[in-house]
Amino acid sequence: MRGSTVGEGMFHNLKRGVFALALLVVPALALGQELPNVGQAEYPNDDAVILRWKQVWTLEEDGRQVYEDHRFVKLLNDRSWRRYADPRIDFLDGAESVEILAARAHLPDGSVLNIPAYSFNTVSPRGVFRWPAFSGWRQLVCTFSGVQNEAVLELHYKRTSQPRTRRWLSADLRIGDVDPVVERVVEVNLPSSAKPLHHKLTLAKSNFEQMSEGNQARYRWVFNETAADPDQTACPPWRQRCGRLVFSDCASSAEWAGEILREVDSAGEPSKHLRKFAKKATEGEVGEIGRIRAIAAKFKTTFNFVNDARTWVGRSTRSADEVFDSCYGSPLESAGLLLGLLRSAGIDAHPCVAVDRSLFSKDIANEADLVAVVIEVAALAGPIRLDPASGIINPNGPWRDRDLILEEGGKLRRVSLAMSTAEPDSVRIDGRLEVDEEGKSLSGQLTIELANLFVNPEALRDEASRKKRLESIVSQLMPHLKVTNFSVSQFSPSRMVASVSIESSKPLKDVYGKKMFEISLNSPALAKAQLPINIPARRTAIQLPGVLREDIRLTIELPKGWSPAIVPTAFDSGQQAWGACQLNVEVADGSVQFNRSTRFDTRQIAAEDFSSVRQAVRTLQDHGGRTFLIEKVDR
Repeated sequence: MRGSTVGEGMFHNLKRGVFALALLVVPALALGQELPNVGQAEYPNDDAVILRWKQVWTLEEDGRQVYEDHRFVKLLNDRSWRRYADPRIDFLDGAESVEILAARAHLPDGSVLNIPAYSFNTVSPRGVFRWPAFSGWRQLVCTFSGVQNEAVLELHYKRTSQPRTRRWLSADLRIGDVDPVVERVVEVNLPSSAKPLHHKLTLAKSNFEQMSEGNQARYRWVFNETAADPDQTACPPWRQRCGRLVFSDCASSAEWAGEILREVDSAGEPSKHLRKFAKKATEGEVGEIGRIRAIAAKFKTTFNFVNDARTWVGRSTRSADEVFDSCYGSPLESAGLLLGLLRSAGIDAHPCVAVDRSLFSKDIANEADLVAVVIEVAALAGPIRLDPASGIINPNGPWRDRDLILEEGGKLRRVSLAMSTAEPDSVRIDGRLEVDEEGKSLSGQLTIELANLFVNPEALRDEASRKKRLESIVSQLMPHLKVTNFSVSQFSPSRMVASVSIESSKPLKDVYGKKMFEISLNSPALAKAQLPINIPARRTAIQLPGVLREDIRLTIELPKGWSPAIVPTAFDSGQQAWGACQLNVEVADGSVQFNRSTRFDTRQIAAEDFSSVRQAVRTLQDHGGRTFLIEKVDR
């Protein structure tokens, strides 16, 4: 069988024994059961429906792992074709083999069309195909014939892994799939002599049974009528919103984390080559923090990060010297190299495992729980933590949802990365703006207060970076305003307060003899929220980066002889499940008082609340909610 070439990656000829075809020995409908008779009438809003799906993991006595997957998918419209017409099966060549038991289309007229032999090809996966250390990875691509609406695509295959190819028999399964599932079975078989299986099911219900058959212990979950749970823009990660089944034969999360820490720690040994790199990177730096920053920055700009789950499988972590020579590596290898570079510079450092606080369980863990391997340095002002891919960690950003597992005195300890502060994620802008006598420009003074999510202490350590941050906030207040001067009166890792002088960077727009200026379309909080309000409806919740607060209070002074012709229209959303938006405008004595408050009281906005938040935000962003038009009345 010949491989072919496509633009996506490098195809390879199939090696003998990698997979076998056994299409003719399977009954017309495997499992000996009729498929559920459902379709577009029962699922009018879905692109496809998974009629039956069975997954079986088996650990053999000799340590081999066998994974079997059998799925029937009914196509309801052509939007589903791309998702199911060319399935791909990952395997590690030389350590795993794939056997195709059935691959065919059951057509609407009752006929069955098998995939021809030439429609099976292997490809090197996009995430790892450039990197020699991971060149053993392949994907078997099965291109279905007879793809059409109302056809049922059946794929049944078995993948067998040699002992120790995969660290543990484990999986992290999404129960609520993108498309609805009528029947789903998950089964795990272990030798009776093996360790018991640790498992946890959340946000879903199943018929579960645990039994012994001969020399095997069997765990079986049956799920019926699971609704579709599509991924939408800004929705929460599936592990937070979907049914989730996690299982592993690893004894505990402590064993899992401990193995990672030992592997990275042993890989991160100093060497002559690493010392040379560290010395060059830290030239001119005298303080320890400056040296740490310099090494992390140089490392980030010269190293290639291969952040792919496949790098976990079938191999151990290379030493820091090996990874340094190749200039690429997996998450574990990149952490080992950064650790080795810091140690080569005489900096005491050790690895930590970063996990998601809301999802991680002390009783069970697997590869999917690893967010990153973080390097920690003990400094006089407190620990400095570095992510190999991004440098010193900002505890006010996404990392505040993470915990670290580290080793101290031979024991593992779990610590939070979150800042201990009661302040909300907030922006407050108070100020006075003046329009010049000719109505051509604005100038004035603002007090800007930023807290938590709006403060990145590492990125704001010097005057230039603080000015850039304040310029960004000012542009999100009003376009065409520039910062002419500023002073920072308060600064801490979670708070910054500054006085800012501003003026127009271009003349106010002339509209039929009147002058116009506007509040920006996306103010700081709305820019941070990134709400997908351009779509009319939601099927999933919206995930916000924080509990956001924004208060804008501006007094706009008009010159003598000028008065407002149009000001923003007052608005009050009222208290909603997600928070509230308010806008008040008062005109008096040649000035306009503009007060606007935006509050998001929750990090997840339910799908049923999307309509009200969309309406409120669109009202604020509409021209009527942010436009000022002034005219000269004393002619």
